[in-house]
Amino acid sequence: MIGSLLWLTACVDRLPDGSLANQPLPGAESEQRAQNDDDQVGSRCSTPLCGPNDRGKLLSTKSYHHYSKQSLQKHYDDWVDLYASLGYIEDTVDPGVVNGADTFVVDYCTVDFDGSPIVGSGLMGIPSGFNRVPTVMYSHGTAVTRFDTPSNQDINQTFDGPTGLAVFAGHGFIYLAPDLTGFGDSTTPRHRYFNADTEAKSTLDMYTAVQYSLLYWLRANGKLFNYGYSQGGHTALAFGEEAEASGVTITATSIGGAVVNVDDWYNDFLLHVVDNSYLNVYPSYLLVAYDDVYGDVYGNLSDTFQSPFNSTILGIFDMNHTYDAVIAALPGSQAELLTPTFYASVQDENSPMRTHLRENSVEDTCLSGPIQWYHMIDDDEVPYDEAVTESGILSGCNDVDFIPWSDTNHLNTWHQTMPLARDYFTSF
Repeated sequence: MIGSLLWLTACVDRLPDGSLANQPLPGAESEQRAQNDDDQVGSRCSTPLCGPNDRGKLLSTKSYHHYSKQSLQKHYDDWVDLYASLGYIEDTVDPGVVNGADTFVVDYCTVDFDGSPIVGSGLMGIPSGFNRVPTVMYSHGTAVTRFDTPSNQDINQTFDGPTGLAVFAGHGFIYLAPDLTGFGDSTTPRHRYFNADTEAKSTLDMYTAVQYSLLYWLRANGKLFNYGYSQGGHTALAFGEEAEASGVTITATSIGGAVVNVDDWYNDFLLHVVDNSYLNVYPSYLLVAYDDVYGDVYGNLSDTFQSPFNSTILGIFDMNHTYDAVIAALPGSQAELLTPTFYASVQDENSPMRTHLRENSVEDTCLSGPIQWYHMIDDDEVPYDEAVTESGILSGCNDVDFIPWSDTNHLNTWHQTMPLARDYFTSF
């Protein structure tokens, strides 16, 4: 069939500054921004082609924005000011910006969970200057909205991206940050959340694609570092193993707040989280995403989700709702979301859901370079005791430096330790 030989894929419209167009925003600004986007978009991006043998093919490198040293620092400061005012960031951390950077949106070919060719996208930040410099592969944390991703640096729309750009590209590293499936220009309808295979391949395929970019080739010195926090820690370990199996050498890896054994993490939310819709996003997202990938996690929605969630759950996770909107649409626990019968069934470790979660563990990852791991002692999202156990397992075939962190929460540990991860890379 023709469809199996050639896949036609559609790009997402972007504004002249590179940000995503026609995407919903929180509150009353949404309708007005959509109208403004329609006024500003000059032409639709071209329709790229990804075939069955095109993994790692570079489709386009689109200029996003030039930052001077001063404007990159301001970009970071504006991000801190915004999210501090919203209560997400508790402190200000010096990102150590010493240079400006040019940024580009990279579109490339990768594959979905079933091997189908799809488009992937990500952000490339090239530090100002002419010398050859090392590369940091940056893996982002959990996001639920298509535009909340590194290739969109609009701080009003995205959380995870401006900091990494400032910390790494602003300090002399080439910054590569894949959007992953379901985000940016990706042509999948929903993110393949905590699916190690697509995380690894989407990340490796971006790294392969930029080797064909003259911009990258002129500046890269061949040394690659690997960074990820929270879900990004899972992605970074999955990518590391996939990359090294493909002959790519990773000098060192730094992760933090990392989810390594996804089954243990899910089970903790399943049984112990009560009346916290924020934390209930994670196990709910996993259920929907894993059924997308494996098809056997649940059957009839009414047999799985209590009313009214049996009719709203897929819309909640349609990649068009902001994080706050998703939180507001969920109950406080899995016991309130799921029918009693299904809730009991997923507590069985031999259920399809739990089996697939174990299939996506990255605790048996073996990398040639060392691994640094920061984890907050009182982590409110990824239990510290689980991290201690998993770091011990990883130490079986890796050089792991596990570093306890304190006096903050999961989110701010990411913010605080990223410059330390950069300094760790600088030591090599």
